[in-house]
Amino acid sequence: SRDFNIRILGVNETQGEDCLGITMNLFSSLGFEDAGAELENAHRTGKKRDDKPRHIIAKLYSRPFKRKLIQASRSEEGKATLGGARIVEDFSPTDFEVRKKALPLMKMAYDEGKKVRFTRGKLLVDGREIAVV
Repeated sequence: SRDFNIRILGVNETQGEDCLGITMNLFSSLGFEDAGAELENAHRTGKKRDDKPRHIIAKLYSRPFKRKLIQASRSEEGKATLGGARIVEDFSPTDFEVRKKALPLMKMAYDEGKKVRFTRGKLLVDGREIAVV
């Protein structure tokens, strides 16, 4: 079910906040004003710490919307609009570690003009699985 989740990082945390409202405001700021039907739930995750705000996990109803949302948040205009907040995929801890190791390979393939995708713990370059060591 993580395929339908996103993580929102860098949003300051306040007592009694409305994570659904925060998430919808971010969606609206990226140009997705009518995205209410795309969002199922949103909440903070992890232990509370004084030095960093916890991530917001948002569960969406469709993967195509998730891809559009992440793409919009990565554009220069989207980054400026979000003001320090970031929207990323919700990887499992294992997938996160594999992706971290795969980043140099991903960058190299992307710079060569190849289509790069990381999904379900696998690196795909031009549709072929590449081993990550």
